[in-house]
Amino acid sequence: MKMGVYDTILVPCPTCGEKEEAQSKSGDCLLRTFELDKCPIDVLPDVNRHAPFTCNKCRTVFEVKLFTSYEVVKIKNAKNKN
Repeated sequence: MKMGVYDTILVPCPTCGEKEEAQSKSGDCLLRTFELDKCPIDVLPDVNRHAPFTCNKCRTVFEVKLFTSYEVVKIKNAKNKN
């Protein structure tokens, strides 16, 4: 039997800061662990897979709100080929 793989995202409780583990099957799924604020964007879409979370310390129930906005930024000017 082949075992499923995933990445873990450490999500801080909004009340006490205790970190809960969220499993994500988005992205490469290489059994890595990420802090929420440093998590690659391709891993985040599945962060609420087992939400809502209940904090083991203070019993707050919560989930992660994902924003779908983006920003296009200029990296450099194109070189004039004339």
